[in-house]
Amino acid sequence: SVGGPERAGSVGEKGEKPNRWAIGPVGSSPVSRPRRRWSGLEATLVYMRPGPNTAHARLGVFTYAEAVDEGWSDKTLRYAVSRAWLARLRPGIFAVPLEGTTNRHTAKRQELAIAAIAAVLANPSAATSHTAAAVLHCLPVWYLPSLPCITVPPKFVGDVEGAHLHRARMPGDHLVAAKVATTAVGRTVIDIGREHGTLSALVVADAALHAGLVSLDVL
Repeated sequence: SVGGPERAGSVGEKGEKPNRWAIGPVGSSPVSRPRRRWSGLEATLVYMRPGPNTAHARLGVFTYAEAVDEGWSDKTLRYAVSRAWLARLRPGIFAVPLEGTTNRHTAKRQELAIAAIAAVLANPSAATSHTAAAVLHCLPVWYLPSLPCITVPPKFVGDVEGAHLHRARMPGDHLVAAKVATTAVGRTVIDIGREHGTLSALVVADAALHAGLVSLDVL
């Protein structure tokens, strides 16, 4: 489990609906900012969405191009970052800040997932893989590394700062269709076994089998 988020649209203990940005994989949602009357640039920010539509499926992470497509300008992006309404994760990659959590394990899962998403969005040929992919698949893991793993094609040149890079082939059936490229559950289990050993792979495989996310034939 990754923290048991409230179901989107349900009513909380105080009779209030939770943030519509609630996301399942890591059990949190981008922060809602209080609304008040502003003028000029601030008014432009307040009355826009907190991020592009695609961001809600990526833990609030989005690209510069996506922001521009939805009407954000360089000036509004810079202003939002200066006020900590947005975080700049990488060049051209932004995120809506998530609500804090008192659970350190959940917080580490969030950090790993967001770092992986940002790295992949900044490198279109890459895919989130290994433990970071397991977290995005909402699966428990035995070990959380400090850096997310991403997999790139064998001929990828250079390195990716803030990520553990793997060069390997990624056939189409080893990837899942999602808002960010991610290895399929079966491939993820095998990758984790190669990287962290049998115990780590068994934890993910057992949870995936019980959830019906993968079959024994695939493994």
